[in-house]
Amino acid sequence: MPCGSITISQRDLECRDVFGGIEKVYFGTFSSGIWETPGGTTDGVIDDATAALTIYGYDTSRNVSSLTQTINASTENRTIFFEQTLTLVLPGLDGTDQVELLNLAKGRLVVVVKDVNGNYFVVGNIRGAEVTTSEVTSGVAAGDLRGVTLTVVAQEQSAAPFLDWATATDGVTGNVTVG
Repeated sequence: MPCGSITISQRDLECRDVFGGIEKVYFGTFSSGIWETPGGTTDGVIDDATAALTIYGYDTSRNVSSLTQTINASTENRTIFFEQTLTLVLPGLDGTDQVELLNLAKGRLVVVVKDVNGNYFVVGNIRGAEVTTSEVTSGVAAGDLRGVTLTVVAQEQSAAPFLDWATATDGVTGNVTVG
């Protein structure tokens, strides 16, 4: 008996009206159960956090940062997981930034990624996300990056769910506050 079945009858090619890239990334402190379980929804969208949550935004330059989600499956072990990798490039760096980056690297994180199409994704929604590398560079040539490239990784049982930003941050019933 098969473990699952294909539930989508077909998927047509989308119109060429989407754009690649990340506009902004939000970080907060992870706690278990902070997000409603996307498995409880039928559309793969999280409506809100389950408790008060403050997140802090980081802007990024265009054409430099990305969110990649890779499905990892083992035929031998019958396991599957999604590795969600955020590569965030932050130009410029000062002493305050260095302290903040160290603090990000110390703990498990709540990560919300906003792409340039206005979609919000919750990275590490069940198990949290962690900084795996932080590379600070001075650059070589005049036009090179002088700043930091931060890599944040989460391993989850499903792809990063979408977040209904308007509902989660509405200030009346939403639990997410942007600090």
